[in-house]
Parts: sequence; C-alpha cells; structure tokens
Amino acid sequence: MLTILGEPDPAVAEALASIAMRRQSHLDLVQWAKRLEPHAWRNRLGVAAVKFWAAQTLVTTVLRPTVFDPNQIYPTGLSKALEAGAEGLYDLGQSQFDGLVLLGMDLVAWMIGRGLQRVALLESPIGNTVPVQFIAELAKSRGLTVETVQWNAPRNDRAKRGRTVEESAAICGAETKGFDLVVLVDECLTGTRFLKLFDALVDPVGKDRLLPIAMLFQDPRRGDLTKHPKRASLIKKVEAQGKLLGYPQCHVVFSPQRPFQFDGEWSIWESPVIWGDSDLIAGKRKVNLTFMLIDRKRVFYRTGYARGWPRRRVTPGPSSVIGTAWLT
Repeated sequence: MLTILGEPDPAVAEALASIAMRRQSHLDLVQWAKRLEPHAWRNRLGVAAVKFWAAQTLVTTVLRPTVFDPNQIYPTGLSKALEAGAEGLYDLGQSQFDGLVLLGMDLVAWMIGRGLQRVALLESPIGNTVPVQFIAELAKSRGLTVETVQWNAPRNDRAKRGRTVEESAAICGAETKGFDLVVLVDECLTGTRFLKLFDALVDPVGKDRLLPIAMLFQDPRRGDLTKHPKRASLIKKVEAQGKLLGYPQCHVVFSPQRPFQFDGEWSIWESPVIWGDSDLIAGKRKVNLTFMLIDRKRVFYRTGYARGWPRRRVTPGPSSVIGTAWLT
C-alpha cells in the first residue's frame, strides 16, 4: 500500500505494523493489497483511483483503532503517503470539485455583497457535511461570521411514527432566529428529499431568511432520474425562493462521473456524487477522516479552483499485529 502511495521507507511500514489490528481488518488489508496489484489495462484515472483506495484501505484497516486518538503519533512519511492518496482523489473527481468551488465562491461573494453579519449553514451529519464544511471555511477566510448548525432532520413525516421532519424544522427555526441568513445546501438526485426539507423549513425559518441551494447530480446508471417530476418541481420552487432573496441561481447542475479503466474493464464510480457513499466517509466521518487525507487549503484555494476527488467502497473490518509485507 505504501509503495502505491510513493512511500518506500520501511520504517514507516514498521511503525504502522506495531498497531494492533483485529483479524478481520488484517484480512481486508490483504484482500485490498491483492486487488490493487498492477494491471496492464489501467489508465491514468484508474491509477488515480488506486491511490485513493490504497489510502482509504490504510485508514479503514491499519489506522482504524487509533485514528481518533489525539495522543497517537504517526511517522512523518504517513502524511506524505496520504497526500498522494488525496492527489489521486483530486485527479479523478476534478470536474465535480470545480463545480463545488464555483458554487462556494459565488455564494460567499453574494453574501459579502449583501453585507450579511451572521450566516447559518445547515449541516446534516449523514448528508451534506463536505460542501457545508468547505463553504464555511471559505466564508470565514473572507471575514464572514458563519456558523454550522447541525440539523438531524428525520425522514419521517407521520406523527404516529415518532418525531416528524416538521417538528424538527420548528426546532431548527428557533435555533437560527439570530442569523441574517440560513443556507440549506445539499446534493440531490430526484429532489424528493430536498423538497421535503425545504417545505418543512420555509415557515419556521422565514421566506426572508432561508436560502436553498440544490446541487443536482446525474447517475449514469439511472438516466431516468434527471426526468423525475420532483426534480423539475424542486428547480421551480428553489428558484422562486432565490428570486425572492435576490440570489441568482439556486440550483447547480454537476457533471457526471468520468469512466476509468481499473482492471481492464471500464468502470464508473459507485456514487454519482464524488464525495458521496463510502465506508470511509459515511456521515460525519466525511470530514473527520477525509480531511485527514486532504489539506483543504490546497484542495480549494489553489488558484481559486479545486482539482477534485473520488472514492470507492472499502469494507472495513473489525487482532493480530500485522506484518509489514501487506503495508509495503
């Protein structure tokens, strides 16, 4: 794994090998080391994907027991190796991250132009963590006062099944009363979920303060989703709200994933959203672990554009102390 990531120093492998692992994690490491062996029919994007998978495998197997331990000390070569994995992410997902950066730059410029004093970004820990984190960092770097407000919105809309999304939205509205603007930005395929959230929030937050931004993605395996009636309804509704607030475009269409050759066959990333589904980055861990791989300043502020990133599903397992062979 470290060789794939350009880190040949055996001392790094020895240091990581000293971390006790569960047996299943060891088996996962061995399995992925075999999967990522060189292949004659692997193109440039396939190589980029392999770098990410190597980094992800290290995090979900070797580093899994210690990644949240603030006292854990890692060898310096590990940071360089994970940066190489991040570079692979950038290369494969460049177009979608360019779209995210442009969205963030436009939004922040608009907020500055409006002279807003306090802005709330609604974050769902199982959803929009990456775009919210980026927009918050960008806004703060431009001198804006921005706070991330976690909203654990349930999918339930029936009172008999427990707390509803409307009840949760009422709490969210009360918690954000002191803000000049409340931003709801999230990824959408059909738009059904986003519409439900927007409809629940618009009254508690207020039409004069709620800015919805729908990030529309395409699934190459399900082209019919782009024609879903809810998607058209979503665009119409958010644009009407954007017009009310004076925001120029409340829906942003992102380009689809690029196919790549990994083991001879053309492959498509498993998630339509490049920062989407993965065992490494599921939910709140999107930031906790992905940003351990990524220097955000290099990702998002390099000439004002991002170079992008991908990811793939790794099956993390819950011990044996591993040898250095599979690490190197």
